Amino acid sequence: MAGNPKESYATKTSDEKQWLLTASQLISCAKLIGEKSDSEWTRAIEEIPSRTRKKEVLSPGNYQRVHMMLAAFALENLFKYQLVRNNRQSIYYEAAQYFKLPKVLRSHDLVELAKQSAFQFNDNDAKLLKRLFVSSKWIGRYPTPTNSTDYKQYESELYCSSDDTSEITNLIKKVIRYIDPDSSLGLQI
Repeated sequence: MAGNPKESYATKTSDEKQWLLTASQLISCAKLIGEKSDSEWTRAIEEIPSRTRKKEVLSPGNYQRVHMMLAAFALENLFKYQLVRNNRQSIYYEAAQYFKLPKVLRSHDLVELAKQSAFQFNDNDAKLLKRLFVSSKWIGRYPTPTNSTDYKQYESELYCSSDDTSEITNLIKKVIRYIDPDSSLGLQI
């Protein structure tokens, strides 16, 4: 006999280990795509004559966009892990009562999720979180935004840098150190 679907849904939604497992899987995939992206950057930079090189900033490459999207999804799940860990009971009850994701877990805005998780970040982290959010919203998924307002709003975030992979890796490590200061969860990147 099958259990109560609402209870099952609420149990899984309020189980921080589920959020951590998803984050871990996304980190692994992002790492693979990040390596491919770095190879793409190396090739692209080698093709630019040295006299014309200033800063290696180009429009997003195919692998870089996907890497950023997966990293954004991973960070989102890490922040939501922290939110679930800190609010397990209320998340369980809201999920059970309404049979949908609780309001605190519906956002995809990485800056807001970082704030809600009490993650301390600097201005550079905030800029990267915003760029990653844009990647998760559409740059990593579609060739164009779903509307022109999004394009105009995020036009300044429509770039990739040859430093992105290492900066993203460092940010993920920083978040992991925040949520797992004693390394007991076994998260690796």
